[in-house]
Amino acid sequence: MDISIIIPVYNGERFIDKIITDLDNQLHRNFEVVFIDDGSLDDSYRILQDRVNNSSLSFKVKVYHQENKGVSAARNLGILNAEGRYFCFVDVDDGIKPEYLSAMH
Repeated sequence: MDISIIIPVYNGERFIDKIITDLDNQLHRNFEVVFIDDGSLDDSYRILQDRVNNSSLSFKVKVYHQENKGVSAARNLGILNAEGRYFCFVDVDDGIKPEYLSAMH
């Protein structure tokens, strides 16, 4: 695994489908995504689990949940569970272009 993308999520249910689509469109394919739901009050965690379990994504996905501890704690949990040689952080409401990981690699 080349790259682990760590994505903290707090009340980001309306952005999840878009970020997953952006990730699925990446030109570089040797990556994983680690989502950390940071105690969301909306359906973010359920939606993440549904999208991961009911789709045929082109990348490996891990989904974790923790009580709300803030973005730094969520990123740290992501780092602990990342398998990639390198990692980067993306926010759930970011838009990423297909060349994003290719430019990093």
